Formats: sequence, C-alpha cells, structure tokens
Amino acid sequence: MLKQNILRILMENARTPVEEIAVRLGSEPAAVAAAIAELEEAKIIRGYTAIVNREALSDSKVRAQIEVRVQPRREGGFVFMHHVTEDDIVAGKLVTPTSWLHRLVGKSKPV
Repeated sequence: MLKQNILRILMENARTPVEEIAVRLGSEPAAVAAAIAELEEAKIIRGYTAIVNREALSDSKVRAQIEVRVQPRREGGFVFMHHVTEDDIVAGKLVTPTSWLHRLVGKSKPV
C-alpha cells in the first residue's frame, strides 16, 4: 500500500520531496526513499518528466513537415498537401494550376 500511495503522489508531482511524501503518508523518509528505489529498480518508475507549456515559450516557432506531391493533369495540376506538427496531423487536398505550385516552392525556405 505504501508503494501505491507513493506512486499516486509522484504521478501528481514527480518533484515532491521524499520528506513531504513521508509526512503525507505518515511514514519515515528512509522507508519512502527505499520504496522509491525499489520501484525504480523494478522499472515501475521508468523516469521523471517535465510537462512543458510550449505556447508559453518565448522562442517557440511553428514547426512543420510538409510533403507536396503533384500529379499532372490536362486541366492543370492536382496538389496533395500533408501537414504534420508535433501535436496533430492535418491532411488536405488542393486542386490548383501548377504555376501556383512553382510560385509556392520558389518562396519556401528550409526549416
């Protein structure tokens, strides 16, 4: 039961100090530290992570991978665009003259 309660606390906040966990659970810090070490050794705790608010980062930029495929047709061009970001995948189709595609590619810059 001690280990399950420790896991619950660490899942809420992985930076909770051992001393605070011990107080909250009415246990000794040494017992909590030993239980955490056992959980880590058993690979039940595989690591600790930070949850980052990317939108709040001042240097955040839009990152995307765009794949463009053209299948020429008599009436113009068929362009398929596939847009991928870290958080979602959006796919779309656009029918347009190939001259538009040439202008788009000419203005593109590597990321």
